[in-house]
This record gives sequence, structure tokens and C-alpha cells, in this order.
Amino acid sequence: MYAFILASPRSGTTVLGEVLERHREIVHWYEPYFIWEYKLPVCNDDHRDTTDLTEEATQFIRAEFARVLQKSGKKVLVEKTPINAFKVDMIHAVFPDARFIHLVRDGRDVVHSIYREWRTRRDISSARSPWRVLTAIVRTLRRQRYWRNRIQAVSYEVRTRHRFGAFVAKRDDDWVNLVGWGPRFPGWEQARKNMTELEFGAMQWYECERYIQSSLKSVPTANVLEVRYEDLVADPKHTLTRIFRFLGVAENESGAVGFDLTPGRIGQFEKKMPREMQDKVHAIIDPMQLALGYLNDQTHSG
Repeated sequence: MYAFILASPRSGTTVLGEVLERHREIVHWYEPYFIWEYKLPVCNDDHRDTTDLTEEATQFIRAEFARVLQKSGKKVLVEKTPINAFKVDMIHAVFPDARFIHLVRDGRDVVHSIYREWRTRRDISSARSPWRVLTAIVRTLRRQRYWRNRIQAVSYEVRTRHRFGAFVAKRDDDWVNLVGWGPRFPGWEQARKNMTELEFGAMQWYECERYIQSSLKSVPTANVLEVRYEDLVADPKHTLTRIFRFLGVAENESGAVGFDLTPGRIGQFEKKMPREMQDKVHAIIDPMQLALGYLNDQTHSG
């Protein structure tokens, strides 16, 4: 079985993937974006649908996923790649029986984390230190457990000249000569030109959620599970049991349930972001926050 964690960057997808991998029947594949894109033409944003698929690409993706699952010796392969938020229709076409875990997190905390990540990766890029860039790339490649996938990632980056832009903020044509990092939603070019990094990060979260919610309407409800990050942190045992049941694996997996999850990163937006910056974020994310139940009508109207 294949399962995909859907969420914007900085929503807790890596943590959830690592927790699930502690289950004896689950293997976690960290961001194999290069597999999805390997046989497809380069695109100026991260949105893909069924019209982008070819029979060659479909067979290649299926074969690579099957190879990783077989080599792992596990029952379920869980994959998480944030830009999959814009690929749900394509994923569903390649794997019609796939399960989707929609990981939802308070947009305020996500945007705060995205903003911090923007600054970190921009600093790496601006430092003009080949060593820092190389270290970031090596760290990324090491997340791929098999050498075959590491070579595929490098091959893809060289062929597309992306130079690991998904992991190291860069300034070139892919980001209209502005520093860029993270998902490139349709229409991102104009938004990046007219918005600050903070506002653009808010748009990244908003657009990821919007595309996920819209796309999942075409997936059978039995194949979709919504999980709240806050619930995962507050009550990991109950939340993980729901996920295990959804994936059809043993529910009493103590190794995963015992994973240490700290709630310290919840509420950082309100604690650490100045009020004027908060207002700019609220102007972008509040409609989605309301739809997700993180705001009530009175708060929104106020």
C-alpha cells in the first residue's frame, strides 16, 4: 500500500513521517520529488494534473515506488513531499488505491515556521559559502536511504539545473531573480514580486491548503484521513491509532506511540511575531483559518 501525507511545508510532515516509520510495517520515503518529475518536462510552477502524465512516466513512478517498498520489506510506504499539495490528481491517477493523510496545522504557526525557514535558507544562499551550500545538499541526499535514489536526485537536479533549489534558497530564473524557496503555486511569480517574504509564505500555506481540499473531493472518502497536528502532539497515542487503523497495520505499536512529541512550537506566531506582521498574515490566511475551524466567525469579523 502507498500513502501520502499532504500538507504545506512546516506543518509537521517530517515529524509524522518519522513517527510512522517507527512502526514495524511502515517505511517512510522522504520527499522523492525527483521521481514524480523525472520523466516530465520542466514546468514553471509545481502544479501537475493527469494531463501531464504519460504512460512512460506512470510506469516509471510505479516501478520506483514498488522497488523502495520491496527493498524495505514493509507493508506500507508513506511518502511526504509538500509540493504534492499541487499533484493530488496526478498521484491518484498513478495510484488509484492510495491513501491520503491530510495533516492540518494552525496556519499562524505554519506561517511563522515558513518565515523562519525562508530566512535560514536565504542566509545560506547569501553567504556565498560553497561549503554551507554543499553541506545542505549532502544533508538532503542522506535522507534518501538508497544510493539509487540519491543518484536519481542528483541526475534530476543537473538535468533541470534546479541545483537543489527546493532545499537551498536561490536567486535565479526559477524565482524571477528573487530569493525563493518552497512550493511554487500557480501565479506565484506575480505574488513573489509584490509581496514580502512573510506575505508570500502565508500565500504558500493558503494555496497548499486550497489545492489539497479541492483535489481531495475527487478521492473516495474512505481513502482520506484528516489529522490535526495539534491532536498529534497533544494525544499521540489516540491520533496514531487512528492512522494505523486507516493504513491497515497493527494498532498496538509501542515504538511509534512512544515517540517524544513536544508541544513547544504551538502558539509561536502569537508569542514571537510583532503585531504589525501578524496583521499582514491574518489578511491572507484568515478565510482558510475560518474554514479549517481555527477561527470563529466573531474572531474573523473582528
